[in-house]
Amino acid sequence: MATVETGGQGPKPGAVSEHGLFVALLALRHGLALWWYGGIHARLHDNLDSDAVYSAVTGVFLRGGLDHGAFDVFLGGALDWTYFARASQPLGLIHALLPPVPAYWLTEVVVVCLAYGGMRALLTLTGVRGRDAALLSCLFAFGLSFSGQGLGLAGAPLVLYLTLRPQAPGAGAFVVLFLIGWNSVLVMHAAFLPLVVVAARMMLPAVAGWGRVARAQAVYLLGAVLGAVPLLANMWRGVAAHRDNWPVQTADNPLVAFVSSLVSNLLTQGSWYHATVTPALYSAVFLLAGFLALRGEAGHRLRRAAGVVLAFLLLAVALRAGLPFLQAQIEGPLRSVQLDRMGLFAAVLLVLLGALVLSGAPCGRAARWVRGAGILSLALFLLAHLGINPATLRAALPPEAREAARAAVAARDPGALAGPQVLGHPALKPAVLAGAVSTLSRHMRAQAYACIRTEVGTGRVLSAGPDPMIAPLNGIRAVDGYHNLYPAAYHAAFRPVIAAKLAASADLRAYYDDWGNRVGAFIDRVPEIPPDYAAAAVLGATHVIADRRLDGQELAEADPECLAGTGLRLYRIVSQAGR
Repeated sequence: MATVETGGQGPKPGAVSEHGLFVALLALRHGLALWWYGGIHARLHDNLDSDAVYSAVTGVFLRGGLDHGAFDVFLGGALDWTYFARASQPLGLIHALLPPVPAYWLTEVVVVCLAYGGMRALLTLTGVRGRDAALLSCLFAFGLSFSGQGLGLAGAPLVLYLTLRPQAPGAGAFVVLFLIGWNSVLVMHAAFLPLVVVAARMMLPAVAGWGRVARAQAVYLLGAVLGAVPLLANMWRGVAAHRDNWPVQTADNPLVAFVSSLVSNLLTQGSWYHATVTPALYSAVFLLAGFLALRGEAGHRLRRAAGVVLAFLLLAVALRAGLPFLQAQIEGPLRSVQLDRMGLFAAVLLVLLGALVLSGAPCGRAARWVRGAGILSLALFLLAHLGINPATLRAALPPEAREAARAAVAARDPGALAGPQVLGHPALKPAVLAGAVSTLSRHMRAQAYACIRTEVGTGRVLSAGPDPMIAPLNGIRAVDGYHNLYPAAYHAAFRPVIAAKLAASADLRAYYDDWGNRVGAFIDRVPEIPPDYAAAAVLGATHVIADRRLDGQELAEADPECLAGTGLRLYRIVSQAGR
């Protein structure tokens, strides 16, 4: 069995414990956030209007002894448990035991700890130890941006370690593999992980044989299939989903479109934002370090590893760029499978490559590149998690500053962005910035929606302005929402609510008819045309939640006193279509 030299900078007497960096960053990420703006920043919209909501409602489902009525809050009651993989995954038990906000926080801590611990284990196969291993493991762990739906990615390094380590896995290892698979998303994580295993095996010097690899992966995939039982059962029933017949994207010049998409995604890796903070911040540096680090046999091994990572990235971006062509060859539900999600695992292999560089040349120029890029990227990741990012800045800027920012971008004048009209605007203070940070508790607006729930009772609501998923998050039945999968029949049934808007806007029509994950009033799109509230009543809507004044013969004000000062208004729908 080949041996690997231990590289990196191990802990010295009196130095911080090798896990101290992770503990400190975890405490900073959560402690500073709780102190500064009283919550945990949810960086992406998917954290707030899908993952957190699905998990909270799944918690009600489990807490009620598999109460199938829990999912009645979604889309006029058109969805049941088979549309939610979390309904059969053990991770959902956290939400069964805790309210939504602490459950979301605990889930995120579990995910980031799994990512860190799994990467630390995987990096032992490279020989890197101490502070270098801690840096790279933190880089991966804090590069995750999802909570529950990111567990399949967070668990990937541990799956690789248990699959590839020279020691044969015991019963405990197989249980861990099965559990990680069970809590992974089959079409986003598990389907692509075997390719990552093959790539990692080609990179590492001393690993398990192919037979042992196949057995470990079979156990993992078995768990992933169990986790997908609700969705597989739904497909077995043959209920047409809204995305089954997504139109194939076309281009005037397919070759030019393919090359353009290929280059763009290779440079930015932006199409994978759903589960990672883009690894493009350090990928080029790590690849260059791998290709240029050493000479001789050790250098050949590193260049081979870098070549494997580059080939993986090229395949991932090629799948993304070639998605329109691939979709044209597929009919039915499989057409909507997002094959570009293979790129989610780029960070795993890039961090593994960085570790190989540090283990082979711990004090060389390439090692300094890896450490420098790793430290800078980790700092940017932490700032993004704390809410110090462009999205928060945009939300905090007053309207005139946003206009000035748009003008500066259009004029390509970065100096104006830093001037007194934009980032130097007197209204942009730390307290204002903190108030613009999105957290689950702020998004949930529990007190205001509890007031609405009392007024609405067993009725259903349409949201005109507020995120339509806030209502289900607070236990209020809704006719609109954001869902990756729901019956095609409901997609068609909701269309009359916004038919006039769709007729007036080709962009909105394509957005709804050709994609359709968002089912809503689109109150800010074609604002001069209101939704058809009477048509919404046909779907069961009894009330409208708005963040502005609404006019219309179908509506009557129904503001309870407890809504005063919340910025929300409640209207009762008083007529139905055809009356």
